[in-house]
Amino acid sequence: MKHPARFFSLALACLCLLATGCSTVTVGKANMRPLDFQAAQTLRLKFWRFEYTARTMDNEVVVAGTAYPIREKLPEWADWIEDFKLSAYLCDAQAQVLATGETSYQPHSLDTAKGAPFRFVFKRDAKTDAAANLTFGYQSRITARKLHPPGGREFFASEPAMVRY
Repeated sequence: MKHPARFFSLALACLCLLATGCSTVTVGKANMRPLDFQAAQTLRLKFWRFEYTARTMDNEVVVAGTAYPIREKLPEWADWIEDFKLSAYLCDAQAQVLATGETSYQPHSLDTAKGAPFRFVFKRDAKTDAAANLTFGYQSRITARKLHPPGGREFFASEPAMVRY
């Protein structure tokens, strides 16, 4: 073989592409909750608490509720949410992700009573009908005040739920 290093590099690249294409996306089982279409539910993560209901409507699974910041976990000076991105994951019993939803919020005041309302709509199909669990992930940047002018304090709270194998 004239260029073994080039062949090895190409083979390794192909193997990586193949492995990525076959990867499984799962979530941490500790934060999953069984889907209950009969009652309101609560899921408490490190910095946010999620109160929600799940229901089926025609060809959709609808998860709606409110995400509340957990005040005692945040710095006392925090009063503004500069960035907030929330994700919802429908999963099977083995924590494999079957469907995802994501929403982003405009900057707003940190209001522990009002929270951040959300609504995720998942198309019903064989995958979502097999979903037995739900979990959330989030990324938030919380500040002492609007960052205008720049230079205020910042606190990052993030809990990504997904893991890729």
